[in-house]
Amino acid sequence: MNSPLEMDEKLSLSLDRAFARLEKYFPEHKVFGLDALDDELRERFARLYRQAGYATVEELFASRGFVKISGNEVRELRDSVMYTPGNEPDIIKNKVENILRRLEEYYPDRVIDRHVEKDHKNLGSNISGVYRWLGYPDMQSFLAAYGYEYNPEAGGRPEVDIQAMLDVLVEKYKTQPRPASIGALIFENPEYKGRLKTFTNKCQELYGTTAKKYLQQIGVLQLLATSARRRKGPSGVQPTPGLPFVSEVQSAPTPPSGYAESEGVTDDSCFTYKRNVKGQITITGYHGQDAEVTVPGYIEGFPVDAIEKEAFRDNIYLTALTLPDTVTHLYRGALQGCISLRSIRLSNKITKLAATTFNGCFGLKEVNIPDEVEELPKGIFQDAQLEKLYIGKAVKRIDQKAFFSGEYDAFTGSRKSGRALKELTVSPENSCFRAEGTSLLSADGRTLYLALGELGHYTVPRGVETIAESAFEDQRSLTGVTFPDSLTDIGPCAFAGSELQKISFGANLRTIGEKAFFNCRGLTEAAFAKGLEEIGP
Repeated sequence: MNSPLEMDEKLSLSLDRAFARLEKYFPEHKVFGLDALDDELRERFARLYRQAGYATVEELFASRGFVKISGNEVRELRDSVMYTPGNEPDIIKNKVENILRRLEEYYPDRVIDRHVEKDHKNLGSNISGVYRWLGYPDMQSFLAAYGYEYNPEAGGRPEVDIQAMLDVLVEKYKTQPRPASIGALIFENPEYKGRLKTFTNKCQELYGTTAKKYLQQIGVLQLLATSARRRKGPSGVQPTPGLPFVSEVQSAPTPPSGYAESEGVTDDSCFTYKRNVKGQITITGYHGQDAEVTVPGYIEGFPVDAIEKEAFRDNIYLTALTLPDTVTHLYRGALQGCISLRSIRLSNKITKLAATTFNGCFGLKEVNIPDEVEELPKGIFQDAQLEKLYIGKAVKRIDQKAFFSGEYDAFTGSRKSGRALKELTVSPENSCFRAEGTSLLSADGRTLYLALGELGHYTVPRGVETIAESAFEDQRSLTGVTFPDSLTDIGPCAFAGSELQKISFGANLRTIGEKAFFNCRGLTEAAFAKGLEEIGP
């Protein structure tokens, strides 16, 4: 346990760092809109004022000569534009770039005819904080300076490129299985991510219905027309091969209005299954030899709710698997040893994936993480050298060891090959993560969590302050790295086992974690920053 003196020294150092960052934002020592500018710094002060024994954050600010202002005081302080587009200081540049990237995703036509705050609350808040800091009188002036036409009262029909996109999608899904959700549609068509988001935001206003229902109506998503059961439902249930007899009084429910199986559904005679007392089907096995398998959403009129453990185990024929959105559980080991499986479309109703879900799926290249899944556990893709990955909106936790890190070479005692992701997409509605190429960053861009692609000489994105634990561990393709001046911390094992040869750290680097460069056998030269305070063992 640390002594009181050590605790005081650490607290003092934390305060010094926090106020040094605050002064970069507010050299006049007048603070406003900090929650929109730097929510992490705001939260840091919310902890520090209590630790330092102050009654409020304002008292802590006053102890260092800072004061909070609002309203007319802000307008007097920022009475003109201080920094034009492209000339923003580093402290705010990353925030501006993040705003512009999201605007491009949501409004690719650069016309905003609705209130940003209504459609995208967090984005609207961020813009409000930034435009005041830069000195613009209002949001419209800020957006105009960056090339956006902002007329929230205008309304109107979608731009031509939206209609062109819809035409392309309609034509595409005339001959291909239709996805069941907008998230799956984005996963299959990442080039339309921004335009689909814009269309989603405008659809209710323009067509009087949700985007999902409209896409169903035009034949892009599933659930086209009401369909009868795949087979006539029994008035008294009779025992069926592979289906335990439950009760003569339980009748098969009618599939929901509008439900229709996607094209190419595999004949349910190829499956063994069981039914529980709730009338839910669990797939227990598959005995066909089809390369592409689409599990039916209903069997004998009952919904397929789960895929039992070992249901597809050691199937060497399976290359593509589609699960219907009736499935809520994919049990561990269900796909174990499916060495030929290359792509899987998971049900959007699945809420949890086990660490062993894809064990032995050595050929798996393409997968979507459903919008209800919150965590990717350690080792879930340890055998799969993924090339295409979609991460849904609810994912909050990703273990640093979740992904394939290369084959172990017993002769050298190290890894060979490594991660080779070619396309990474994160739902624009995810509040924790975003993609930068094939690297996974925090939503605010300050933490680099994982590098998942072929790297060569890698440039850490500007604005990154922390490289997380094991972010580049065992990345044999990494031969060089350029650090931004914003970087302050490198986590434990961050570059362990990589092929780095020489490195030069930025001027603001303060800490290097334990074993950050362990087993970097080719590393012969390192230039340290003058301000470096701590190097782990």
